[in-house]
Amino acid sequence: KMKNCPAEILEIFYDKDRTFQEFAILCDMPAEYAKLYFLLEIPRVDDRLRVIREIIHAGCLKNGMDLASIAGQLSVRPFSQWMQKIFSHIEGLEPEVGLRLLENYSRIGHLVWDIRTAAEARYIACSAKDLLYHSEGYPLPCAYRDKDMEDIREAVLRENPEWLKLQDEFQFTEEFIAENEARIRNFIFDDGAHIIWIYLQRMRHKSEELRRLVYAELTGRFRELKYFGNDLEKELDYPVSELDKNVWMKNLWEEKGDLRIWEEDGLLPVMRIGEVPCKTCLSYKTGVYKECLLACHDSNKKVLYLSWKGKIVLRAAIRLTKGFFGKAEHNKKQPPQLEFADLSHRKDGEGEKQKTEKLVLFLEKAYTAGIPENMQKSVMEMVFRMMEQKAKLLNTLLVASTSYLKWKPERMHYALFSIYISRSKAGSQYLDSLDGSKSVVNEGSYQAHNFLLE
Repeated sequence: KMKNCPAEILEIFYDKDRTFQEFAILCDMPAEYAKLYFLLEIPRVDDRLRVIREIIHAGCLKNGMDLASIAGQLSVRPFSQWMQKIFSHIEGLEPEVGLRLLENYSRIGHLVWDIRTAAEARYIACSAKDLLYHSEGYPLPCAYRDKDMEDIREAVLRENPEWLKLQDEFQFTEEFIAENEARIRNFIFDDGAHIIWIYLQRMRHKSEELRRLVYAELTGRFRELKYFGNDLEKELDYPVSELDKNVWMKNLWEEKGDLRIWEEDGLLPVMRIGEVPCKTCLSYKTGVYKECLLACHDSNKKVLYLSWKGKIVLRAAIRLTKGFFGKAEHNKKQPPQLEFADLSHRKDGEGEKQKTEKLVLFLEKAYTAGIPENMQKSVMEMVFRMMEQKAKLLNTLLVASTSYLKWKPERMHYALFSIYISRSKAGSQYLDSLDGSKSVVNEGSYQAHNFLLE
């Protein structure tokens, strides 16, 4: 196991009086873990190993973290005690955010006891330097550093730079802000301003689409926008009853031990799909196909998330579409006419003509990270159990990417199937199981592939 230990790890250990057990634990971990380990000021080897094992198990150490600051706090007490005692009042706190709090604890420790939610913790942890230091790097006056959480909550609408830029970009009035103040605060504390501003900088031509999405979110009407009017019928070019629409809209979830799985259609959780559980081409920051990210807010698309011990370890896109067995002889294409509804100026669209194809619930390729090998079977069984339940409720055919071939239920088979590329309000969409990016020229057509089908 140790023959191919990275040179960087060997260099960290070189000329140090350490034990075989220390090397065995750290030799195949990213170098940050070994660097953190050697910064711990804990006398006994067993105690040091216990501390680093907790960090390894949590998998929360990221590149660029201030290892010296983290080591200083972990030398006081292990990570589990920080999470179970000091941070226990913060409901839903994830290990990575907890470690971010430790990283900045010398600056924000006085705020921790008054942090109410995981969203606030994330905002404080990730914004610690912005809150307490000037953009040019020097400390702000003591009076600002001594503010409490109520001061920060009250001032966030006036002082958060990314929100102020969005406010100006989207021309949100003072009256609008006053009417929606509580939701705007939650939006900022949940990294909403950060996510949308980063994406907007890279996708300036999507400014109006983003404005409509953010407006709907801040007025508490995002689901109204996502499932607006008969948008679902338009996207599928297929008659969808109000009952079926309501069944599709309802998000299923299930818990089993440390595993939790759920359907997600909210603005910010969907905007994060290219970042969790791992970076993909849909990352709102660096994704090659980030332009397709807004298509994930179409009425016929959702995201399936699965967490283990509170950490997201799997995500997969799911789509309601249509199709038929075999290969399509004619691919009729329709002109793109859809756009996200402008809830600040409502405008209903015209109905589309009806088709007779079979509705399909399609499960795209899953992206995973951090699933223990002995848990993989249970995870995939949970995924298919939920998808089968959803398909049954909708009375649709369940179709899945062939990437699940190893895990497929016995009743699913490998077959040629023509699947419909729905129309999108975003102009371009990324379909993992259909060779990637699809533009408006592909909308309204069928594409034949081998899939797993019930």
